[in-house]
Order: sequence, then structure tokens, then C-alpha cells
Amino acid sequence: MITNQSITKIAQPSLQIKLDEAARRNVYECDLALWGALKKLADQQPELASRQFQIKPETAKQIAQADEAQLQKLASGVLFSFQLCTPEKILIDCLNKPSPLLINNIKEDFNILYWFILNQMAINDIKTACICFGISLYLAEAMAQANCIQLRQLAHSAQLQFSMRCTEQSILDCLAGNDSMHTFIKKHFTILKKSLL
Repeated sequence: MITNQSITKIAQPSLQIKLDEAARRNVYECDLALWGALKKLADQQPELASRQFQIKPETAKQIAQADEAQLQKLASGVLFSFQLCTPEKILIDCLNKPSPLLINNIKEDFNILYWFILNQMAINDIKTACICFGISLYLAEAMAQANCIQLRQLAHSAQLQFSMRCTEQSILDCLAGNDSMHTFIKKHFTILKKSLL
């Protein structure tokens, strides 16, 4: 899987990866939706939030207390803030299952949003999808080939698990101060700054 350390190896200075306004908006809204989901989970079930997002209880508490303006600062229109940790084999196996004609009772609207935005970005630019969502080229290629029924099946069947793509301290600094996550990315991803920002 692609990590913060390996992102710069993929985004070579000669590779001009561009995000148009629609793509930026999609990444931002999806990122903000997950921050909102994490806030709600941290408020109602802090122990589960700590496990599912692999954060300390103290960080979960700070996120639970964040207001809308603070969450907006955490969301980025360039990189998705969360590293997908659901085992890749589970996702590929799910995509390879025979597609049912109809799936009822989709558990979370966010799940659908996440997979559909990833699918569209992978179709438009595989490398950009890898960088923005922090996923492998193998998974991005599979996502680009997935149809709508398969994406809905993923949203229904695969439990999303994430880890943070930045340090917890940077999240707390963002909540406490004026810097946004976009500023954090500019500071720490110098090569991406040339191609994405």
C-alpha cells in the first residue's frame, strides 16, 4: 500500500498530475464526510472510533469536540486524509463475486460515496487515484474496471477501515490553531506541491 513515505516516490517532478475543480470538490466533500462520520463515532462510541481509525482516545476526544469550521479545516481537496486499511484481498474478492441484480439496505451513504468517487478518479487517472486515496496500483486498476453494481456491493459488504495519513499531532494542531490540512500538505509534501496544489 502507498504510505506518506512512498507517495513522493510516485509523484516524480516530471509527472504533472492535475486535479480539476470537480475532482478537488469530490475529494474535499468525501474527506469532509468521513471527518464528520469520525466525529459522530468519536462522540457516541469513542472506543470504537479509536479502534476503527487507529487513533489515541485523547485524539478521538478532541475530534468529538470539534465544530464544523474545525472539521472543514481538516478536510483537503488534494489528498484523502485517511489510509484505507481494509485488507485488499477482501475488496478484490468482493469485486470478483457474481453481481446480484439488486442490493437492498445499503448500510452507509458514505460507503457509496467513497467507492464511487474512487472509481471515477481511477477511470480518469490511475496514478492520481493512487496518490489521493493512498491505494495500490493493483486496487486502483480493479476499481477503474468496477461497474455500478459491484461498487454498491462493495459499499454493502466491505467494512471500511482507515488509518490517518498524517500524524495525530498535526490533527490536534489543526484543531487548535489556524492552519488547515491543506497547509500541512504544502509543508510536508514538497513534490506533490508542484504537481497537485
